[in-house]
Amino acid sequence: MTNFETLLRHKNLVICLASMACYWVSLLAEFVFDDTEAILNNKDVMSDTTVSEVFVNDFWGTKMAHNSSHKSFRPLTVLTFRLIRHLNELIHTTTDPMTESQLNPYLYHLSNLIFYAMNNCFLFDVLNKLLNTFCAHKQSMDQTPVLDTNQRSAFLTTILFTCHPIHSESVRYSPFSHSMSSVVIVSYHMSVSQVCACVGLADLMSSLVALTSLLVYIQFTNSLTIAMLLKEQGITLIGLCVILDIILLFDRKCHIDYKLLLYRTIFLSLGTFVLLVSRIVIMDFKGPHFQRGDNPSSFQESLYLRIINFNYIYAINAWILLYPDWLCFDWSMTCIPLIQSLLDLRIIFIAILWITLLLVLKSSVCHNNCNIRRQLQISIAFGCVSFVPSSNIFFSVGFVVAERALFLPSIGYLLLIISGFQLLEKRFVSYSRRNFDWINEKRLFESGLDVCPLNAKVHYNIAKNAADFGFKDKAINEYREAIQKRFVSYSRRNFDWINEKRLFESGLDVCPLNAKVHYNIAKNAADFGFKDKAINEYREAIRLNPDYEHAFNNLGNLLKDSGNLEESKQLLISAVKIRPTFAAAWMNLGIVEMALKQYKEAEISYLNAIKHRTRYADCYYNLGNLYVKQKRFDDAYRVWRNATQLKPKLLSAFNNLILMLDNTGRYESAYLIALEALEYHSNESSLHFNVANVLGKMGKFNESEIHFEKAIALSPQKANYFANLGVLYHRWKDYPKALNK
Repeated sequence: MTNFETLLRHKNLVICLASMACYWVSLLAEFVFDDTEAILNNKDVMSDTTVSEVFVNDFWGTKMAHNSSHKSFRPLTVLTFRLIRHLNELIHTTTDPMTESQLNPYLYHLSNLIFYAMNNCFLFDVLNKLLNTFCAHKQSMDQTPVLDTNQRSAFLTTILFTCHPIHSESVRYSPFSHSMSSVVIVSYHMSVSQVCACVGLADLMSSLVALTSLLVYIQFTNSLTIAMLLKEQGITLIGLCVILDIILLFDRKCHIDYKLLLYRTIFLSLGTFVLLVSRIVIMDFKGPHFQRGDNPSSFQESLYLRIINFNYIYAINAWILLYPDWLCFDWSMTCIPLIQSLLDLRIIFIAILWITLLLVLKSSVCHNNCNIRRQLQISIAFGCVSFVPSSNIFFSVGFVVAERALFLPSIGYLLLIISGFQLLEKRFVSYSRRNFDWINEKRLFESGLDVCPLNAKVHYNIAKNAADFGFKDKAINEYREAIQKRFVSYSRRNFDWINEKRLFESGLDVCPLNAKVHYNIAKNAADFGFKDKAINEYREAIRLNPDYEHAFNNLGNLLKDSGNLEESKQLLISAVKIRPTFAAAWMNLGIVEMALKQYKEAEISYLNAIKHRTRYADCYYNLGNLYVKQKRFDDAYRVWRNATQLKPKLLSAFNNLILMLDNTGRYESAYLIALEALEYHSNESSLHFNVANVLGKMGKFNESEIHFEKAIALSPQKANYFANLGVLYHRWKDYPKALNK
């Protein structure tokens, strides 16, 4: 039995180990980039909203009908996030009632890794079955059994897919919808007479659901629906299945029922129509609104330049599949400068891309080896059809390049690579038999160091040759060198995703002119207290993109905290001029104007913020602070009550409301508000302290003492808590206790 046959016997173990070896470092990672909005700031994940609410909100927790909604409808993924949160709470529940358990990213990354490994195992089975169906023709000159060749191709493609660095974002990125539904298409053709199959991007979780549930044909549509509820790319599965059916249609050696094929195609088309209409209804017949910085090419006025730039983006996608060293977490804004003229030399890359694609297409039709033709056709179907949603052909997308969008197309590309290696292998063997005139392997392998000193395989072959001749020390050193070269190549990108600082700074190597890269570096620096670095990076982001309203807003906030109120005000005014509906910037402008004692302007800014975001609890809270400064206590009561009803977790609104009612002598109202607040903040010392003060003034000394004691137990370092308890005892005429406190 050969080494390769041994690997195939234990293929699932090998694939799982390869998956773990490549991406184990993701288990050490934090919540980074969009994880914060998709999980930590998503009320559908972090709070127990009803399931029906999850099905009317988008992936980020915003109402689908809202103008600011991203229109990404993935309720099953959101519910999975919530399930993992509950598991996290069960595992990490603290015994101290005063301490709130923090959400640990480990379970999310572990889930991604498990689903990724399972998906890769399914991928081998699917590719093997697919190739055995399409590429089962014995070639007269080929001495290798066809089924063995197909199994070898499926295994090598799966291993390449498993180790490809382009998947770092999908596997490490907590919104693992990109790792869950990839095999849904596959399940259709595995269950229908094993006609055809596809594996890919829509999501690993959805793929597992499909493969385990689809036993008969009708179940495919149900699984397609599941795929779409996990990730929108699920709709491409039907197109892949239909194309693979058409390939079989022209195969004279494949006996299929044409009437069944027609019925199946009609059924799929009707199912697709129903799903698309349902999706449009859920979106309230409105598409997402993207900004120029999200996808600059789609905003170009000239149709010709728009098409040229889209094609250049296709070339960039092909390049990072071929050479996945040039990767970035975000490719928006000026990361890829626009082609503005037909004289731009980058058009050469577009020509290279299309010439290559046409040559592959020609080989898929005219190659004399039937099996190679079929493999090329399958590769094209996987690579091209699954890329359509990201191509800007039917609708503009909200990104320039997204590495996670290449999850499914990469299968077609890697199958194409394996097909090419098969051809090269046969030619090399043929030529080497006639021309192998090198002296020996030692000189052959060592000569490779002059050309490729960083090639792990060169060191591997030198080590193998040294071991054959008994030079064990040299062999061990060369094996270590080979492992080091390969490990560094594969793992470097995974380490980029270990935390946000490394991820964002890695983007500078690829996109130094991308304002969003500098913006994210600044945001991360500010979070960790490096204000000077944050200010410099925000200024650089604004320099690169003078219309970047978020950079203006965040820089304005930083300067406000540093006391530079006038410049802060000008930056925030610029932000709302760029985007008049920017509610957060309006609120921040109001805060700065209030600090400058420009109360009338501040009120206008706050009201503008609420106008553009009606359920803006934080803004109601700040508006209440303004009204208190103006001694408009009834208005302050009204807006603070709005804040507490919209966001019961907003402790500061409750505290300010209680203090205002206390100071104006409305003790009964203050006590009722305090009881409501305690339902949400039972372990907040400041709240118990304020409640105790109100109860003391109401003459309810026993209840007041209880709340003072709770406040002190929660925050024993607060001296004023002891002092006020002493005052209570003094009013209670319990002088020994008063003296003690």
